[in-house]
Amino acid sequence: MNVSAIIVTRGDVDLDQILASLPDEWEVLVWDNGDGSLMIWRDGEQIDDIDVSDVGVYGRYAAISYASHDVIYVQDDDCVLKNPTNVVAAYQPDVVTFNMPYAFRDSGVDSVMVGFGACFHRGLPQQAFDRWFAGEGHGMDAVFKRTCDVVFTTLTPTKMIHEPVELLDCSYAENRMWQQPGHQEERRMIYDLASEAT
Repeated sequence: MNVSAIIVTRGDVDLDQILASLPDEWEVLVWDNGDGSLMIWRDGEQIDDIDVSDVGVYGRYAAISYASHDVIYVQDDDCVLKNPTNVVAAYQPDVVTFNMPYAFRDSGVDSVMVGFGACFHRGLPQQAFDRWFAGEGHGMDAVFKRTCDVVFTTLTPTKMIHEPVELLDCSYAENRMWQQPGHQEERRMIYDLASEAT
């Protein structure tokens, strides 16, 4: 299966272990909000380095327009999956297949966190975001850029799997989004608003 893997980062962590865990035949796109670049690798060779804007978490969805394949794999920059191909093996075109370690299943507002590895058809996020933007007062603001995963997974059918994940040391850093004051409350607010659009 042809896959485009997307990693979003702020450029403050070493991605070598993550990149080494992805199959060589996958196209890899790294959206770096820290230095404003999108690096693209095909067949293990870097083929492009594009200037981009800092759009936070939304970078994983903005990068889709640069991807070559219909099957999109995403994960965060602070964990490594034992076998990301198992996530893709569970792919279904009309759902978000997401990996959720057992320890985190009750910790999310909406119980879907795509950062532990997820795959989906490239068109699914835009379908969800079109529904979101059609809502009164919903737009591409800073809150949306931080919580777009909640919008996407609330407005799209999902399927959970379990693939072992190693959390990297940087996942516990004070600057991680989940550590920020009000993060869970913000996710709850967006979840509630997105649920009204279902």
